[in-house]
Amino acid sequence: MRGLVVGLLRLAAIIGGGGLAVAFTLAAIAPRLGDIFTANESASAEINLNELALRSIVYDMHGDEFDVLYDVENRELVTLDDISHAMIMSLLIVEDEGFYEHNGVDAKAIGRAFIENVNAGGIEQGGSTITQQLIKNGVLSSEQQLERKIPEAALAIRLENQLTKDEILEAYLNTVYFGSGAYGVRAAAEIYFGVSPDRLTWPQGALLAGLIANPDRYDPTRFPDIADERRTVALLRLLETGNITDEQYDRYVDAPLPTERRVPAEWEPTSYFIEEVRRQLLEDPRLGATFDERADLLFGGGLRVFTTYDPATQT
Repeated sequence: MRGLVVGLLRLAAIIGGGGLAVAFTLAAIAPRLGDIFTANESASAEINLNELALRSIVYDMHGDEFDVLYDVENRELVTLDDISHAMIMSLLIVEDEGFYEHNGVDAKAIGRAFIENVNAGGIEQGGSTITQQLIKNGVLSSEQQLERKIPEAALAIRLENQLTKDEILEAYLNTVYFGSGAYGVRAAAEIYFGVSPDRLTWPQGALLAGLIANPDRYDPTRFPDIADERRTVALLRLLETGNITDEQYDRYVDAPLPTERRVPAEWEPTSYFIEEVRRQLLEDPRLGATFDERADLLFGGGLRVFTTYDPATQT
């Protein structure tokens, strides 16, 4: 416990860089120290991340996927083995380069973010590690306040003791929002590029990694110039860290951006058939006693729905 508090006080000094700034930072941290003690005292308690909403998949008579059903969050879980190396490295370089070295909190990154935000006069950079972001998305609210960072940091350290690095990274890639209704990397790969996440290339991975900080602002279908600049920054960092070569960088910065959100061809059956599937399931008491219970399960419970739909009759 003493080591954690000392580390936080050292962090305050790194962030401040001057007497006034240090005093301000410590004043903001002080009221939350009690939360740190409380969090550490229950360090053995398991952290339970929020249950994720998962899309339901509809299959035709041959067992082939041809549509998905969801409300707000279009998400399908994948493992790290299902994600390309280019996507994983792009994410780490953009969001948390020291992910495999830190214990859940990166003091230097928070210090850099604090200075950037002071210079910008607002929140431009978060400084949170992937573990902290997972805690924020899966346990805490999304408020970006310094006082919130303290219990968030304590929980992140606890989560690092509970899960392996790969488990945390996999959970993050299934949780994070990429814009356009895409929650998790599988939906993002499908919507922006029409591919599965294991086929994402370096320029595609760089674009998706860059989206996370502000999915609306960096949306390539709405703001291509801004998205291109953001992707270039990510590609440059990949070059500087030796992940790609000069020749690859020169090619990747000229790669075309997605101009529209994509829907896989197999998700385009007749609307009448899918509407009938929805209607029957929303009336099926096996899915729940009330309409709301049935809707929650159908649009967020990750169901597998097998139908008599014959694609041959639609050609």
